Amino acid sequence: MSVLLINKDPANAATVTPTVYSYLKNATSIGSDTAGSATRQTVPA
Repeated sequence: MSVLLINKDPANAATVTPTVYSYLKNATSIGSDTAGSATRQTVPA
């Protein structure tokens, strides 16, 4: 999956924290992780 963020107001920068949400096999809830960078995330198997 790819995500493209468009800054419609280039005069004002914004900080974006990439977050991966996952629901693993036999899990009881949805997990999230902000590890990685804006260009590379590791998705749990």
